[in-house]
Amino acid sequence: MTTIRFKPEKRVTVNLGYSITRVDGTIPQFNVLQPLGALQYKYQQPVANLTVDLGHKLAWNTGWNYYQYNEQSGNRHQRENTIQSCWI
Repeated sequence: MTTIRFKPEKRVTVNLGYSITRVDGTIPQFNVLQPLGALQYKYQQPVANLTVDLGHKLAWNTGWNYYQYNEQSGNRHQRENTIQSCWI
């Protein structure tokens, strides 16, 4: 995963990142309960996070994640967006 952090203002912090996990299906299967066939997928996840320091030990934190499960062993394509926000 790669993440870049910068502070456009004194009390504002922004994090941007990206991660890729890939399996090409060449790993041997040692579990007899596992279905036969090669599992192939490419998992991509861009992320973004914004933190605003409100002072007196209080900050507002919000983030966004995008999950893309690009499974190549079937016709299923799953995608999900997640937005989180909290006071810390």
